[in-house]
Amino acid sequence: MKHKLTLTFYSPVHIGSGDQLEPFDYVVRDNRLYTFSFEAFVASLTHGDRAKLISLQKERKETVLKDIRNFIAHRIPPGLLSEAAAITPAAAGIYKNKFLDEQNNINMDPFIKTMGCPYVPGSSIKGALRTAVLNYWVEDRHKDEFHILNAKFQDKEGKWKPDITRDVFKYLKVPDIMLSKGITVFSSITNYKLKEKEKELEETGIQNIKEVTRSVCDAPGGNGEEGCGCQCECECVVQVDEEIMQDRKAKTGRRDLTFDTLWKSLDFYEKRLNLDMEKWSSLNGNLKSFYDGFKAYLEKEREKREVKVLRFGYGSGFEAVTIEKIRDTKVKYGKSINLCEGRFPLGWVVLER
Repeated sequence: MKHKLTLTFYSPVHIGSGDQLEPFDYVVRDNRLYTFSFEAFVASLTHGDRAKLISLQKERKETVLKDIRNFIAHRIPPGLLSEAAAITPAAAGIYKNKFLDEQNNINMDPFIKTMGCPYVPGSSIKGALRTAVLNYWVEDRHKDEFHILNAKFQDKEGKWKPDITRDVFKYLKVPDIMLSKGITVFSSITNYKLKEKEKELEETGIQNIKEVTRSVCDAPGGNGEEGCGCQCECECVVQVDEEIMQDRKAKTGRRDLTFDTLWKSLDFYEKRLNLDMEKWSSLNGNLKSFYDGFKAYLEKEREKREVKVLRFGYGSGFEAVTIEKIRDTKVKYGKSINLCEGRFPLGWVVLER
């Protein structure tokens, strides 16, 4: 059965394409980021400018990359530019300040797209749902996820091995979610580390520029009360093929995956939200404001409809993508956090049933 849900980006979400925009792939003008083909740019140059570009490339001096960037920025014709997305003032400031820095390539991480339009892969949603359900089903911390799914078999030597053909999640289908072009913006992402002795956060110096979704928490009006409109929302479809799963011929471990199970399991992310709020709010004023606003938003929404929280994408954190009771306790995690524009954690969304 198909279930249509409304997905609202409460905080910015970034899902990368695996590619980066390198310095000779884009320019920033008037708070917009434009991409272009370097080959087409070279072909558009006059004979004299092409000769100058070749001479710049042959130079051995340290400023060669800076000189080429300057050359491109002042000569690329508007007709060759393809608008990628808006860029925030903070991200544009980083681009401007580091534009002539020989040691910084100022690479940009775009959102995953198809035919120029951003989209949320269904696999991202499905992966987050899977994590929630496994946390809901787990009972024994000495088991792994395939034990939880009853999806293991014994080989000839008697050793237990995963059997992906018995993975019940093959009956869960989540299509890709197409987004409008205007829903994304290139933003600065700053990493902070936890100084436990001082009980405070400090910047690590790791700074990126990533294309993220617009979100309720940074919309005009504060906490999305006004101004966010439909740009922060999209439709999500979740389908569980329960009849096929229950068929006696179906080769599967568990047979108790239902939409109600999925919905109940999302309490896992509510718990994570509360734990993150407790952990980070006292360390940073921006984080306290974010979590207080998020809790108030959820309380207000729940007066009108049934909603759950979910987290996925870049910056979700180790605790949100692992199974709590079988997590390796020896691994040190949760010691840093990435903030969009220095204010918002990434990846928090709200699902309305």
